[in-house]
Formats: sequence, structure tokens, C-alpha cells
Amino acid sequence: SLDILHAFKQVHDTTAPLGTMILNCPIGVHHHIGSISIAGIILIAKNNNYNIPYLAVSNDNGDVIERINAEADFTTSKLHNLLYKFKESANLRIAATFTKTSDQEFKI
Repeated sequence: SLDILHAFKQVHDTTAPLGTMILNCPIGVHHHIGSISIAGIILIAKNNNYNIPYLAVSNDNGDVIERINAEADFTTSKLHNLLYKFKESANLRIAATFTKTSDQEFKI
């Protein structure tokens, strides 16, 4: 889906509590249709009470460039530098797993 939020809501609505969702999509490329930011991923997860056991930035080959701790690493300059370094790449991706912890309605 090109609409990441719509796709996330659809998966949210069909996933049971304690179920796991996997996301792999373009990230941080402003001109790329369907991309999302790390802040956007974390915000969606926090608004919907998800745990994020795995969050990483990878290239189009699936090679992990940087593993991210959603609770600690997001505000570090290391992550900001990493995203700046790869900002011109249309192939930068985010891979994440989410564990749904409640049956609440989806919130943006």
C-alpha cells in the first residue's frame, strides 16, 4: 500500500492482542510516495500501546545499517547523522516488528 497509515490500520484491526506485525517500507525520503519517518513509526506504536522489539534501518538488499532502540536511541546524534548521510537514497528502508498489547481502537 502507498498509504502507510491506512495499511497499518488495516493490519492493526486484524491483529489480536499479543499478535506481532512486521513492517518493511521506505523511510526518510521526502519525495518517495509511501515513505515514513522513524518518528512516525514510534509515534504510531506509542499511540497504540505497541512494544517495538525490533527496529532497524536497512538498505534495499536487506543489510542492516543501524539497529535502533526505540526507547533510547531515537534522540541521539548518531541516528540523526545516519539519516542525514543516507537522505539522498531512495532505497533506505525501515524494518520493524510490533507487538500489539491491547485491543484498543487504532489512533493516529
